[in-house]
Amino acid sequence: MGDLARTRGGRPARLPWTSGIEVPFRYTYPLDHLVQAFKFHRDLAALTVCSSLLKSNVSDYSQWADRVVAIPLSRSRYARRGFNQAAVLAAAVAAEQGMYFDGEALRRRRGGIAQSRLPAATRRANVRDAFAASSHVRGQRILLVDDVVTTGATVSEAARTLVRAGAREVRIVALAFSERP
Repeated sequence: MGDLARTRGGRPARLPWTSGIEVPFRYTYPLDHLVQAFKFHRDLAALTVCSSLLKSNVSDYSQWADRVVAIPLSRSRYARRGFNQAAVLAAAVAAEQGMYFDGEALRRRRGGIAQSRLPAATRRANVRDAFAASSHVRGQRILLVDDVVTTGATVSEAARTLVRAGAREVRIVALAFSERP
């Protein structure tokens, strides 16, 4: 795994509703195969490898964040997969840094077409108003975790939802950045 492609500076362009984003790797071989293995083939060993990679390659947010939150899956997608890969990654980062993982702070109000199947231009509309946030995020600094960021539509919409629910600040951490939507 020593030849994983790193993102320059670990940060794609700034996203709306966020105060920063950190993504240590580019979504290229072999990482893309690992991500696809756990997302689409239930390969939990690949997910464990990815969790280790993420928690070992992100900044220390323990003095900044009040809670760690994952991008939620729709109920149907969760039922098909049997797990939320973003929640596994978020829990790993939280445990590594001694932070609180809040699995209830953000939920998906509705499903939609998988973002990976949509062109970049329609992704933002696909996730518009897709999330709801709990009131206990009010005044909190949130570290929002996802597996792969492409256009940023999903994490931006989730951050918007958290900020509108009163979150003081939202920063994004993801395992990989894909340059091709």
